[in-house]
Amino acid sequence: MRTIAVIPCYNEGSRVAEVVRAVAARVDAVVAVDDGSRDDTAVVLAASPCVLLRHRTNLGKAAALKTGLLASLRLSPEALVLLDADGQHRPEDIPVVLAPLRANQADMVVAVRALDRS
Repeated sequence: MRTIAVIPCYNEGSRVAEVVRAVAARVDAVVAVDDGSRDDTAVVLAASPCVLLRHRTNLGKAAALKTGLLASLRLSPEALVLLDADGQHRPEDIPVVLAPLRANQADMVVAVRALDRS
């Protein structure tokens, strides 16, 4: 199943390279959208294993996702995975999230991180 990950990014230069590398190891391609960052996010992404798209100014997460999803369609995906650039989503969970799709048990999977509420 050809899987493309979309990662919207805003001022995540210090963390995004590790996230992209970990995600790229689990999917067929990564599309990262630098949403007008004012730090070195774009430079870091340019050296990472991803398709880099850039907004000149910050347009917000929804716009970055739209840009990334539209670009992903040109890569003929069978599945799309959306992750944040700050590391809050665990790339190692991607196979678990995709399992119901691969088994034809679901058309869409929405995952929720377990939070410690103590």
